Amino acid sequence: MAKSALRADNPLISIIVPGKNEGKNIYKLVLSLKEQTYQNFELIIVDDGSDDDTPIIVRSLLARGLITKFLRNNMRGGKASAANLALRNSKGKYIVHLDADCSFDRDAIENILVPFYMDQRIGAVGGNVKVRNHKDTLCARMQAIEYLKTISVGRMISSELGIYKIISGAFGAFKKEATNAVGGWDIGPRLDGDITIKIRKSGYKTVFEPKAVCLTSAPNKWKVLTKQRLRWDKSIIRFRVRKHADIFAPNSNFNWSNFFASFENIFYNIILDIIWWIYIIDLILNF
Repeated sequence: MAKSALRADNPLISIIVPGKNEGKNIYKLVLSLKEQTYQNFELIIVDDGSDDDTPIIVRSLLARGLITKFLRNNMRGGKASAANLALRNSKGKYIVHLDADCSFDRDAIENILVPFYMDQRIGAVGGNVKVRNHKDTLCARMQAIEYLKTISVGRMISSELGIYKIISGAFGAFKKEATNAVGGWDIGPRLDGDITIKIRKSGYKTVFEPKAVCLTSAPNKWKVLTKQRLRWDKSIIRFRVRKHADIFAPNSNFNWSNFFASFENIFYNIILDIIWWIYIIDLILNF
């Protein structure tokens, strides 16, 4: 029913791809999008101060009519700045934010739009991100299992419970009126989790769509993975504990679903991690 409503409405959507030094990935992304079952979209590429051949490659694609708009920050302003530049120049009813190094199932764009036609209160939809390079190393293979068994399943459950807390920057769709209402993306790390909280706090629902499948390359070295996860945990402290601390305060805008969405994230990713290390130290010292 919802998919039929989407096809009948056939809204223009804006696919935005902000990034730096992504020239090597843009052409593959364009080919992936040309194979999509949903084709009523504008494709906006934003170059955030690249120092490689990205401008030359993207201008070539623009001249061939393979992308709609090419925008460029001569000096790097950060991914949020690039995403907001695309947002200001977009015309679509919905905004689909992609990472340039991703590829997609043929019906991924269509599937990520369907939930908007199931509930008008939905402001953002997260795509189902899976690991593409699982055959590279043991490190990548373990992340592929994690993404499939833990992250995807966890997001399906949290979405059903109404506490879905993060729209992946690799593949996420937003109702444009919702992004405008919260002022777009804020500057800083982990902008995907931050804008999800902002949209939830503004009264919109956020959901996960498991049928909207996106493939990405995960870190294939333990050192790189460690840095990534430390960065993720630091960001939880930055925007869930500090910036959006009002979620935990009993005020006029208090909402239990937002409270549990953030509490679950902090408890599992910070508190239990600390307790695990205490447990290991206790085993070493006492047993």
